[in-house]
Amino acid sequence: MAGKLKARVDHRLIHGQVTAGWLHEWDITRIVIIDTPTSRDAFLREVYMMAAPPEIEVSVIAPMEAISILGEREVSTLVLFKDVAHASAAVDEGLDIAELQVGCLPARPGSERICGSVFVDDRDKAMLRRLVQRGIKVFFQTLPKDAPILFDELWREL
Repeated sequence: MAGKLKARVDHRLIHGQVTAGWLHEWDITRIVIIDTPTSRDAFLREVYMMAAPPEIEVSVIAPMEAISILGEREVSTLVLFKDVAHASAAVDEGLDIAELQVGCLPARPGSERICGSVFVDDRDKAMLRRLVQRGIKVFFQTLPKDAPILFDELWREL
């Protein structure tokens, strides 16, 4: 994979914590949102493109487009996923990531709080466990100032 790639699950996608914190922390110049429903909605695509600082290039794509879009050129890229399922699907399509940061997932029926604003259910845990088994470092971290919590530290039965 060309360039410097960071991957984050955050159901809010582009918002203040991302634009004020992570873009600066990681020296990001490009955001790629991988989310099928958002990629099909012209209005939402425009909203997210406008939410990013003007100097940041934004693309909104489906998981099957990840390889062709992300292999284009050398840039510092933040890949954002709305949920764990889209991160898992992108990896299944061949997206090569070394790490996956889980930053914000809302509470929903059957989910449990991991840290901060991160809630996962059994389906999320199974997909994250599979990503770890594929050699991807999965960790939970909401803000740059927060210490990352490794998935392996929470579920040692892997």
